[in-house]
This record gives sequence, C-alpha cells and structure tokens, in this order.
Amino acid sequence: MLVATSMRQAQLLKTATVRVLDLSRSPDVICMNMMCDKLEGPCVCRVARFLEQNQWDALEEIRLVGNRLDQVPPSIFMRGLKRLDLSDNSIKELPLDISRCESLETLDMSKNRLVKVAWNALLNLPNLKTIDFRENKSLTIPDNVDLSGKNVLL
Repeated sequence: MLVATSMRQAQLLKTATVRVLDLSRSPDVICMNMMCDKLEGPCVCRVARFLEQNQWDALEEIRLVGNRLDQVPPSIFMRGLKRLDLSDNSIKELPLDISRCESLETLDMSKNRLVKVAWNALLNLPNLKTIDFRENKSLTIPDNVDLSGKNVLL
C-alpha cells in the first residue's frame, strides 16, 4: 500500500497510485498564499488546491490529524475515499458535501469543535460503519436522527 506523508512525496510516487495521504501535523498545510488571511498559519486552501490539481485514482484514505484546521477542505470529499481522519483540529462544521464520499467506511472527527453536522448526509452513506465524534463538547445527536447500525463514538 503506497502511503505518502507529504505533498512532494505524493507527487514523486505519482498521485494516481497513492492509497493513503497522511498529512498529519504537516507543514504542507501552512498557507503560503499572500492573498490569504491565514498566511503562514494552518489553512485548507493549500490542501484543497493540491487535491484538486492532481489525479487520485487509488486514494482510499486521507489523514489530516492535528493541523489546527478550522474547516474541512472542500475538495477532500472524493467518491472512492474509504477512511477520512480529521481528528485533533478546530473544525466547527461537517458540511453536506460529505455525501459525495459514497465509499466512506470510517470518519474520525474526534477532538474538534463541531457544532454543526450534516446528519442527513451521514445517514445516506451506505458503507459508513464507524463515526468518531468524541471530544466535541457542544455536539449532540438530534432525536430525529437514527444512526442505528453504525458504530458512533461520542
């Protein structure tokens, strides 16, 4: 299984063959865009651009652990993705776009600041088995959301 631990390594390995992109606690998420208000800080724009500009035929897992990101990179929602680890960040919202991850089996959003989750989108992911929302202090599952059959960690 090809694992890339940096954007450069992913490109050298040919992004189309990489199965795991692990940018946990990575300097690759530090913004270098002079027009961005997060210059020299953690920012999703660099990750989003990198994901958009490359071909990811084999990618099954993305890890962006511990990067102090405050939102989910919009281009991270890929059809063939099976595991997504965004734990230990500062993310406040899991958007409806998560529904594009049709193959997703495991979602780790633990240790964030989640207050808003697109619950209906999660319910419509047929392969989703495990959802980790531990250590999100303000998060509760609404009464009308039935997550039975899924391993939900709160």
